[in-house]
Amino acid sequence: MAVLSFFQTIKLPCTMRVFRLTTPLQQKHFFSKLLFLLFFLLLFSIPLDGFESNRSPKIRFCYLTWQHDPCHTITLNVQGYKTPNELTVYYDTEPCDGKSSCYRYKTCGKEAQGQKILDGRKIYHIELQNLVAGTTYYFAIGNNHRCFGGEKKFRTLPDDGQPLAIIEGGDWEVTPEAECLAKIAAEKNPYAVFLGGDYPSYVFKLNDFKKWDAWLDVYTRRMVTPEGCLIPMVMTIGNHEVLGGFGQTKTEVLFFYEFFRQAEGDKTYFTLPFGPRIQLYVLDSGHAASINGEQKQWLAKVLEETKDIPIKLALYHVPLYPSLRFASKDIYYYSVYKIVELCHGHAADKLFSKESKLGRQHWLPLFDQYGMTVAFEHHDQALKRTKILKGGKEDPRGTLFLGDGGWGSEYQYHPIQGYFHSYFAMLKGKVHFFWLVEIEEETITYSAVTSEGVLIDHFVQFLRSKE
Repeated sequence: MAVLSFFQTIKLPCTMRVFRLTTPLQQKHFFSKLLFLLFFLLLFSIPLDGFESNRSPKIRFCYLTWQHDPCHTITLNVQGYKTPNELTVYYDTEPCDGKSSCYRYKTCGKEAQGQKILDGRKIYHIELQNLVAGTTYYFAIGNNHRCFGGEKKFRTLPDDGQPLAIIEGGDWEVTPEAECLAKIAAEKNPYAVFLGGDYPSYVFKLNDFKKWDAWLDVYTRRMVTPEGCLIPMVMTIGNHEVLGGFGQTKTEVLFFYEFFRQAEGDKTYFTLPFGPRIQLYVLDSGHAASINGEQKQWLAKVLEETKDIPIKLALYHVPLYPSLRFASKDIYYYSVYKIVELCHGHAADKLFSKESKLGRQHWLPLFDQYGMTVAFEHHDQALKRTKILKGGKEDPRGTLFLGDGGWGSEYQYHPIQGYFHSYFAMLKGKVHFFWLVEIEEETITYSAVTSEGVLIDHFVQFLRSKE
């Protein structure tokens, strides 16, 4: 009754007029309006889950690639919602807990121009330059001295020749096995991940970006070192990234250029130094660039420019020494073709790999001439290690070919080429795995690890003069 009598008389100081709520109807209307006002004030004064996230900038993904020297640069690929047209990366060699004023350095980057994603997200590629080699950096992303998304960290590559661990794999689809492998790989504390093409399957339409989201969700959650550093990736293109798979141009490439900034411009082949002793050559095995022609001329040029670098690594999708398909139409090919045609019809047409034949014709002589140390191959989705080969024959001065993709592919095959050729040292089908590559002063150790964490192949390559 005391509350009711209080509201029955309301005084307004500005006029000192008195309003009396004398009837039940007046009281009912008053309390209805009062409750609505209180609800309105409460709605805009308390951050509500979901509602606040729609009003505030949100970083969806942040992952790392390189455009230039990995010892002294890093590129942050950022995807966000409700973010401004320009983002600022605040960074330092000491943790600052996401407080923008605490970081000594900052770099700004505008929203990337290109293919727009249908859900309205913005994409940025922000390169940090003039970094110190072999150093851990802490960073936060924001704008106008406000950070959102929390503090993360990465480390630059050392440039003093110290041992280097790299994870290598390909044909990484979104499967439970792939996520297990990512977790195990990150525990190896690598400086980088080399990925050989074919990521989400059947990304053929603009609304298929959700398949890339699922892939990036696994990568960004799992590919973090035990110390909490994000692990940068180097990616080559595969047939899954291109409409039509093979023999296309950059206009048939969906999402790959927009999501991952690597080489300058939009080339699908490029080279990166990994310290003073290692050079990586990333190649396009006939997907958005021809194996022959401009890419071959470029490869010959950069191999000549880097001929004195002792460790040369090649990364591409389609193997020159496939474990499943045939690189030439020989008597073995025609025999298997007839059997498969009888049992599976047109599936036999996939047995021959034109790109493998072209790679042997145009790239293999350059590998032999300039002493490629190891070539990472994929596409056939089986475990493969060749002998060290030069001109197709075992030779300690030649190249080791490792493959053939199997990080988490849905389909896996039996590597039948082992029945026909003696240049294989190890073949195993129907297994999910990655390669742990450990580069030291005089050796490179290659270890194949399964999604159960089991070591199934181990090989030590001794570095020596190619003369």
